[in-house]
Amino acid sequence: MQEHPTPLSIYEIANLEYEIFGQLPKYGIFRTCVVYVDLFETISDPNSQVISRELEIISFDLRIYGAQVLNRMNSSVTHVVCDPVSYPHRAIDWKTTNRQREVKFKLVRLEWVERSIKKGSVVDEMEYYP
Repeated sequence: MQEHPTPLSIYEIANLEYEIFGQLPKYGIFRTCVVYVDLFETISDPNSQVISRELEIISFDLRIYGAQVLNRMNSSVTHVVCDPVSYPHRAIDWKTTNRQREVKFKLVRLEWVERSIKKGSVVDEMEYYP
């Protein structure tokens, strides 16, 4: 019987990329991020209507630059990207959700993604807290 190799974790992949390339690869800046983008009308329901085309584009950008983007919120999420200008009540809901979690996620505005891509590395999340 042929054994299947154990898949690498996102951290192992990031370390391997660093060993091979000697620096953070351009398309790997979000490699260690597991992201939920708040773009569905009903949270964690990818079958519900998309509320923001801009957040949908941010979701694609995150994938291109190495993030694992989830369609459903779960305990592995490290970052939640929201649009507090267009949907201020959602940012409040996310803050409440985060307070109730044992393992916290970093809540950021979509500009955090744009600025990180422009800089070529992840910028401080606290500057983009909604």
